[in-house]
Amino acid sequence: MPLRLLLTVALFACTGSPAATGPSPTTPPVSTAPPATAGIPQTHAPADEPTRGQACPGLDSRLDQVARSADPVSTAQQLGLRVEGASIQVTLVLGPGELHELAGLGVRPGTRVDDQVQAFIPVHLLCEVAATDVVETILAPSEAVPLN
Repeated sequence: MPLRLLLTVALFACTGSPAATGPSPTTPPVSTAPPATAGIPQTHAPADEPTRGQACPGLDSRLDQVARSADPVSTAQQLGLRVEGASIQVTLVLGPGELHELAGLGVRPGTRVDDQVQAFIPVHLLCEVAATDVVETILAPSEAVPLN
């Protein structure tokens, strides 16, 4: 009989009670409700935080800075980009379409190698040119582009 008592004590020590399959009466229930702020939409970022993302998809980071700037010509010059008047020198990576379709946007093409063209674009039209079907990407001329 002392062996049976010893086994019962050992069982209590390991499980806490003989019926340890249910929740403990001292354990608080776990809530499955979402946090109080989960359903509140975030409408804007704080005023002192800069907006993330690009001004125009299709522009490299330096040209994106130019497109965002209040004074794009000065910004382009500060970034070391070549500027003639109000136009900036870029490398156009062409998609489908014809280069002559960009003439109406003030694009002055220069040297072309495969799908890349050195060109001057009016700085205020960078986003508009990037949005055309003719252009896949606009890069600063010093950027290396891997050829497939």
